[in-house]
Amino acid sequence: MTDHERNSRRRRFSRANRFFLGLLILVPFGFMGIMLMIDTARAGIWFLVAFGALITLYSLYFGVAFLRLAVIVGPECVVVRNLVRTKRFPLSSVRDVTLGELNYVYVVLTDGTSVQCTALAPTRFGSGKVPARFVDQIRAAIDEQRQQSTLPAGKRADPVGGTEHVPID
Repeated sequence: MTDHERNSRRRRFSRANRFFLGLLILVPFGFMGIMLMIDTARAGIWFLVAFGALITLYSLYFGVAFLRLAVIVGPECVVVRNLVRTKRFPLSSVRDVTLGELNYVYVVLTDGTSVQCTALAPTRFGSGKVPARFVDQIRAAIDEQRQQSTLPAGKRADPVGGTEHVPID
């Protein structure tokens, strides 16, 4: 893959431990909820069937929510996927990516507001800190996309489908 092809792709930044946490929530709790529904349906205890369905739905929601946490840098925008919301910002409105209070990564916009990136939050298992190289990798990806967008149309790389995943753990 050439540099131009790499620069025209979207780059997804996430922490590997968030993926495993999502699976840790999804698999055992989902299985437990399904088994509770099956066993209590046989016994005719319908309120526990509903409780099992609720456990299954919650585990599905939170498992998928943790699996999708990411910061995605694309040719036209930066996408911040947090637990509840997905926010898109055009490259022109992103001023910087910083390491803020409590060691969280923030996308700082040109109007002065900042958006916390839950996907890159510090972990409790390690040192509790986010290395500055993670922020540098995201800044470099944004700069590459800005340079690519300022090239004349004939010199831009043809868009290559897909997303390059950049694990940062």
